[in-house]
Amino acid sequence: RKNGEGQDGPNAYPFLPPPEGRVEIGKMLYNPLYALKVCLGDTIGNRVGAGCCCILSTAAFLFIVYFIGPDVMIILQVISMVPPIVAHIILGVILFLIAFACAYCSYKFGTREVEEDAEEYLEDELDP
Repeated sequence: RKNGEGQDGPNAYPFLPPPEGRVEIGKMLYNPLYALKVCLGDTIGNRVGAGCCCILSTAAFLFIVYFIGPDVMIILQVISMVPPIVAHIILGVILFLIAFACAYCSYKFGTREVEEDAEEYLEDELDP
């Protein structure tokens, strides 16, 4: 029985599984975080990705504030009509949401590597 060349058909004598660990060029074009992980490795790529998320969310906030800046007088007039305790609560909620977005990105990227390492360890331990 003759096999095909490489992974061409028939791929049966013996069966050749698809190669593991190869970089997907198409995925690198539309997912910059994947490109970071490929270039820097999983651990450093996850940390740099979390940092990029924090920096981008802060930059987006500052960008929005910059363009709303000329309307500060209108915003201050509206806030002056609201009781001070409500204005402080609204400001606190906005700051909390920004901090939560940064913390969530950091947590999500940090735990993903731990979960993957744990899965690999369990697979290695369970396979004889």
